[in-house]
Formats: sequence, C-alpha cells, structure tokens
Amino acid sequence: MMPENESPPKKRKIRKGTSSCWECKRRKARCTFAGPSDAICVGCRHRGTDCRGQDCDGELYPAKKRDGRMEKIEGLVGELLERVGGEALEIGLGVANGDGDVTAMDQSVPSMTGAETTLSAALHSVLPSQELATTIFSYLKFPTCFFQQMLTRNWRELDKVTNPTVAQMAVLPPATANPVTIATKMLIIACLMQYGSPNCAEAQLCVDEEAWAAKRMELAAVAVDRVTTKDDLICSPEGLECIMLEAMYHANAGDLQRSLLAVRRTMTVAQLLGVHRSTRLTSRPVSGDEGDKFDPQYMWHRIICVDRFLCLMLGLPQGSSDLQTIPPGMYEDIALESRLEREHSAIASRILDRNEKGPFSPDCKVVDQIDCDLQKAANRLPTSWWHLPAFNDAKMDERDSFEATSRLVNQLFHFNLVNQLHLPFLLEFPLVERSTYSKEACATASREVLTRYDIFRRHYVMPYAYSAVDFFGMIAAITLMLAHLDRHWRKQSNSLAHLRLTDRALVEKMLEDVKEGSASRRRWSLRNAEILETFLKIEAQA
Repeated sequence: MMPENESPPKKRKIRKGTSSCWECKRRKARCTFAGPSDAICVGCRHRGTDCRGQDCDGELYPAKKRDGRMEKIEGLVGELLERVGGEALEIGLGVANGDGDVTAMDQSVPSMTGAETTLSAALHSVLPSQELATTIFSYLKFPTCFFQQMLTRNWRELDKVTNPTVAQMAVLPPATANPVTIATKMLIIACLMQYGSPNCAEAQLCVDEEAWAAKRMELAAVAVDRVTTKDDLICSPEGLECIMLEAMYHANAGDLQRSLLAVRRTMTVAQLLGVHRSTRLTSRPVSGDEGDKFDPQYMWHRIICVDRFLCLMLGLPQGSSDLQTIPPGMYEDIALESRLEREHSAIASRILDRNEKGPFSPDCKVVDQIDCDLQKAANRLPTSWWHLPAFNDAKMDERDSFEATSRLVNQLFHFNLVNQLHLPFLLEFPLVERSTYSKEACATASREVLTRYDIFRRHYVMPYAYSAVDFFGMIAAITLMLAHLDRHWRKQSNSLAHLRLTDRALVEKMLEDVKEGSASRRRWSLRNAEILETFLKIEAQA
C-alpha cells in the first residue's frame, strides 16, 4: 500500500501516434505488426518476449540486468536491422561471444508474413507435379540423398544418421512452406535434371528435350531471382544451403563465373551469421526441424573448399585464407575423407597464394614443402582407398555409389593439385633438376586424372552435365601433350618416349567422349574437341 505522504508516479508522456512496444524501443529495432488486429508485434513473437506498448507503466516491464558489452552489440545489431528493412535478418543472425562461439540470437521458427506467404504460393506453382518429381528422383537417385546432405553434415554425421530415402526426398513441400524450403527443393530438382536426359532408357519419361531443358532453367531462374538473391530471406542456415545449391547448378551448367559469384555470396552471408568463427552447433534451419542441427564449422569448411576449387579453375584469388587446420587431439575423430578434404583445402590455399605472387617465378622451397605435404596427405590413407571403384558392381547400392564417387572426386582433386603445383616448371628453360622432377610429376598426375575421367564418363548419370571432371580432364590432356612437345623440342630421350602412344590413346579417348557429349554440353564440348584435336596434330607433326 502506498504511503499517504507519497503521490502516485506520473504517467509517462508519449508522442502522439507512437505504437512501438517497450522491448523494440529498448532494442532500438523497428516495431511492426503482421495485421491490424494483432496484439503482439512481429519482433516479440520471434523472440518470445512480452509485448507491452509504451502507454503501459514502465514499472510493469522492468529492464533486466544485462552485460554492458552485449547490450551495446544488440543495440548496434538493432540499428543494422532497421537500416536493411526490419527484423528479417534476426531469423538466423548470430553474435560471436568472447570464446569465439556463435550464440544464436533467435532459435524460434518465425511465422511468415503475408508477402512471404504469397511468395511461397508463387514458387510452389513452378514445381513439377508430384508424379513427375517422384519419377525424376527415382531415375536420378544416385546424387539425391547424399550430396545435399554433404553441404551441412560431415562424414561422421552421415554415418550416424539415417539419410532420407529417395521416396522421402521426392516429397514436394506444401504451398504454405517457407520460401527458402521451396526454393531449395526447386534447385535440387533442377540439379538432378542436369544429370540426365528424359528420353534415355533408364528414364522413359517421353518428354521433349526442349521442354525438359526449359523446365530445368525455369526452376533455377525463379529460385535464384525470387529467393537466393534476396538478403532478407537467405540469412539462415537453410539459406546458405540454398545458395550453395545455386552454385552447384551453375557449375554443372559450365558457368563457373556465376558459380563463384554464388559461393562468394554464401561466404558473405556466412560471415554475417558468424559461421566462420563458430565451434559448436547453433541455430536450426528455418524449416523448424528440431532434430536437424546445423554444423556451422563444417559448413564454413565446405564453402571455402568450393571457393578454392573454383578459383583454381578460373585463375582467381581465393575469398578467404582461413586454413581450417585440424585441432590437436581431434585428428583421430575426423573421418578419412574429411581429413583429406581439409588438407587439400589448405594446400589449395597455399597454391593460390603462390600463384598470386607469381606462378612463373615460384619459390622452389615453397613448392618442395607443398609437394611434401601432398605426399604426406596421400600416405595417411590406406592403399585400398586408392583403388579404382567399379560402378558396375551389382552389390553396390546408392550409398556405396555415393561413397565411391566421392572417393573418386577426392582422388581427382589430389592429382589435379599435383598438376597445379608443378605446371609452372613444365616448360622451364634451361632444364634443371627442379623442372625435371616437375615434368615427371605433371605427366604422372595427368595419366591418373585421365584414367579416372574415363571411369566417370562411363558412369550412367555423369555424361549429361558439365562438371569439374571435364576441367580436370582437359588440363590433364593438355599437360600430357605439352610434356611430349617439350621433349620433342629439346630432342631428348627420356621415359616419356616409352609412354607416348599410351598417352596419346588416353587423350584420343577423351576426345571421343567430348564429341559424344549431349546437346546440353554442345556449347563447350565443340571448343574443347577443337583444342584437343589441335594438340594431337601438333604433337604428331613434332
């Protein structure tokens, strides 16, 4: 009860027209309502906090005691959110604490606004029918259940969890689903359609090739235009996965520049989310699946791996020099493939740095050290890991096919790194011990690449899409021809003379594969065929 000698506190005066709540005012964030009749603003609904208007007594909503630094950070984030258009980025934004971990600001699943609901319906109308989607996933089941999972789950998690079946992956999201969820499914289907023809023996869809290509491009174009390029939609773990699928689509189509642009966009969003500093699981995707946790450390590793992979092909500087080294004591807990991938990523970063300093006048000590590290990385794996897989094995299921293909990709990337490291010495003059070793390394690595390229091209889903395998094969074929031309020019007798016909046979076999490419690959295959034919003629004349 209030003492008689004390007067009641005066009610706080507010400006006319003020409708923001105390919590949004304290956070310095925009206070908006989804509908005119809503009693709780969008921000408080996302945060799960009490929504009290400023016309209420301030004593009813006392401020909590908080750390001053975090208060300042939240204030700055609030100002940033208001500048970019509201609370949209709060869906997945994380703030790094003093220990370097990422603390999710909001792990609740947001309700969609009216605009997002309309967008979801528009995206859903572009999806193929459920019957056609089931047929596509059943026909092209090889890459479906695993490669998408690899974007967010490491090798250990892939072994532990039960991955979705083809039937589960083929289920289309409802029209009320989040726009990012629908766009993700659109890009998955578009990527799958790149791997096959509708009229081949396995598919039997009886669909016109032009209609198939038009639908594939429509799915990708709408998803990119309406979702992956919209900052207010993609700032979440699921948004990162969606942009990476866009990068995969562009790479399969042979558009490496657009693929790199998508990866750099993913990298920027990931840094805004604090993913590059994280060391533990944090916020879940916007789909709201409680059991599907997001591994930010692995996601960051996957992003920079793809970035360096594309930069090596395009001759561009890398987007991040983070070496992602394996912490002491954790080496044995990481799967063999993950170890090799991380070591390859670190070596690729060093090669890219070497190239920026001048690839044609390299430091021999740096080259020797990288070469030694490549050998150590290969020797850490058992001999059986380097066996060439046989995809025609009747006992091989979808998971076995995925693991064999992933192993083949890692082997190809390993020998491509050997090539990239030693290529500056291939045509060095005068001939020294360093260049002799590099020539032999390039020639050996190129043969290994072309042997595995032939296996890839025999695999039933690969001949229909442009992939990195084609780039590796072209570099290896040209390198072999240059090595033999260099021998002819110097008029030397060395071990290459005994392997000349074998090497020409490998290059001629690749030329046949390039010429037999599908219509979707015709744009680049004709040019590659012309290059290979020219080198073969010049080498024969020499």
